[in-house]
Amino acid sequence: MLADIQRLQTLLEILGHQLQDARLENETLRARPAPAPVVNDDAALKQALQQSQVKVLELQQQLNVMSAKFNQLADDTRAHAQQLQTVSAERDSLAHASQQWQQEKTALEARCAQAEEKNVQAKRKVEAIIQRLASLGQPLPADAKGVETE
Repeated sequence: MLADIQRLQTLLEILGHQLQDARLENETLRARPAPAPVVNDDAALKQALQQSQVKVLELQQQLNVMSAKFNQLADDTRAHAQQLQTVSAERDSLAHASQQWQQEKTALEARCAQAEEKNVQAKRKVEAIIQRLASLGQPLPADAKGVETE
């Protein structure tokens, strides 16, 4: 019987705590403002629907404008990419031509240097011949006199 009394006391304590918690919760709920009542006004709902439809149309128009701009930019990008390829091909072609011209210039400069060297050698030979003829006492040819005076 003592055990039954202790069990009942424990049960009474638990019920007391639950009652106290329920009272606190009840006070908290009473302190809160009441939620706004739901309005089932057809006119207000129709106006909200109309506003939403107008907003959807505006957004659709903005989407169409932006889509057109995007397509234009995509077309411009493709055109610029093609122009870039063309310019790159021309640049490569000009670089190749420039390299060929540089090689040709180098070859011509070498030929020019060889021709100048041959001219110098020929002039020395002519001068040597003129000196031999002069030492032999031979009269100089008329065209050799011009070379000697130069």
